[in-house]
Amino acid sequence: MSVDFETAAHIATAVAVILLLVKLIYTTKGQKKLFAAQLLRDRYQMFFDSWEVKDEDVEQFRNKVRLFVEIDKIDKDYLHNLL
Repeated sequence: MSVDFETAAHIATAVAVILLLVKLIYTTKGQKKLFAAQLLRDRYQMFFDSWEVKDEDVEQFRNKVRLFVEIDKIDKDYLHNLL
């Protein structure tokens, strides 16, 4: 059984393309998982990072309460203590 050079070249090219596609799929899946993990990390980090509350922030809260809390759903005594 003899395979000529041209047929062997076609087979080698096909194998190389298949290996490249497998590697591309594997890499894409890895990048997708990495991106999802980074996005999740950033979302949770947002909740645990603290920042300084300035007097200007407190004044803005007191002037525009309706932008920060749902007035009809919050306990009135608690809201009064906040203000």
